[in-house]
Amino acid sequence: MKEFVHAWYSKITSDHTFTDEVIQVIAHCTRALEQRLRHVDVQGLVLDEIPSLIEAHITAYRMAYQSATTSKSKSQLRTAYHALNPHPALSHVPEELVSAFPLEQQNEESIYRQMLAQGLLAILLPTEELENICLRTLVADILADLLLGEIVGERVAEGWCIWEIITKLAEELRPGTDENVKVEQTRKSQLENFGLLSSPTEADGLKTTENQSSLSILLWALLQYAYLAYAMVRFVTLEVAQVASSSSLMPVRGSCVKWQLRKPLPLKPPPLSDDSAVRLPILKYRIFGMASQLVEVPRRMPWLGGSLALAQHVLLNGPGRIGETDGFIDR
Repeated sequence: MKEFVHAWYSKITSDHTFTDEVIQVIAHCTRALEQRLRHVDVQGLVLDEIPSLIEAHITAYRMAYQSATTSKSKSQLRTAYHALNPHPALSHVPEELVSAFPLEQQNEESIYRQMLAQGLLAILLPTEELENICLRTLVADILADLLLGEIVGERVAEGWCIWEIITKLAEELRPGTDENVKVEQTRKSQLENFGLLSSPTEADGLKTTENQSSLSILLWALLQYAYLAYAMVRFVTLEVAQVASSSSLMPVRGSCVKWQLRKPLPLKPPPLSDDSAVRLPILKYRIFGMASQLVEVPRRMPWLGGSLALAQHVLLNGPGRIGETDGFIDR
């Protein structure tokens, strides 16, 4: 507001009532957005919605690549991909990128940012604030051009900014790593001076003299894998038995609409109220479909994909329905 509004508004009038109202509107939007973010289903977002978008992207890209390979045209890849996944900001797909940011592309992105800002204000602002066209236009321009355009589009979305964020997070998660390395090096040097540590040549000699045969190495590897398999099967069996014995005491994953088990599901679900929502069971999350598309299971091993789909169907609709919402597997 100080750099982009007061610079020209102070030349018109000295009254700051309008600018204070704009600040209050922006503060109201940020508080409302924060409240909505606190109630976001992070589990469904990370395991269902985002994998669904990634799976659609993988499928569309592979189909577009096949089309471009068949037609032997480089521009066909972009055209076919955007035909399968159209986007308002990329409505006119250029055949060749003449420059980094064509003027036509900038206009499309500016219009799309205005659409996002107007949709955001329509959700967060009350009705009386939306009726003020002048105030809504100014706030929408600030959000679209300053926040989404300059901060998000030109800074946060750039590679150098992403690497800088990752570097800062890594430094915050592991504080004092350089000091710990220096202390460890000084300790090792002191132990070597007193002859308490063996030199690298001596250690290599000990390793060569204590080499085991290939048969014993294979035997120990088989024993380790067998123990890991036994521990995994034992862990899964104990967890399923514990959930089955205390199913009434296990917490549910939020509120959901309870379907009757022995009656067929209706073709159209009943209307839901504002405070209730249908939740998918974990086995129906798109994270599994995304992983399958990523490693190309339907194309390389269709029998494996069919077997996994059959197992999913049995767990969801078979006897006991242990994979349904709030079932044994879901808890």
